[in-house]
Amino acid sequence: MDKLTRIKTLIACAIVALGFSSCSEDQTSLSIDNIQGKAIIKGSFVYDDNKTSSSSTAVNTEKPVMNTTVYVMINNNSSSYGGYTTLETTTDAQGKYEIEIPAVENGVTVTIKAKSFEAPYYKINSNSGSGTTQNSVIAKDAVYSSPEIILNDIKPNDIIAAGKATYNHEELDKTVFNY
Repeated sequence: MDKLTRIKTLIACAIVALGFSSCSEDQTSLSIDNIQGKAIIKGSFVYDDNKTSSSSTAVNTEKPVMNTTVYVMINNNSSSYGGYTTLETTTDAQGKYEIEIPAVENGVTVTIKAKSFEAPYYKINSNSGSGTTQNSVIAKDAVYSSPEIILNDIKPNDIIAAGKATYNHEELDKTVFNY
């Protein structure tokens, strides 16, 4: 019976020892925040609504995309985490943004895209009749969407100039076609 009591005591001590030596969640979980290296990405977004003045001089119709969310998707395959991590920042009054991202020694790939929005797109409408041509400006509803910017091989301590990206527009046609 002494042997049986010793074995039970030994098993109980082993279970208690395992309980004390198990890892806490903080020690076993991996997070993108654990990456020590950081890089900075800077860029801007603009759009062209084609709105011009009535003067004959050329007018720059490019406008900043203000206070818009910019999504930065980091491909985690190079950091052994797998999948993607998405970070967000916002453009300022000049359409500029800046964001710090985690970066590993062998480099990371990121995709940048800004939020779409609706706004007018201006077109010149020419009306011909009785030998004269009259031009008028009409506003069409449009959706503006940003291009995807893909940056490769971003390493710790890099400062990357993503450049100025111009939104594309697609007019919203309210005409219903019967097929």
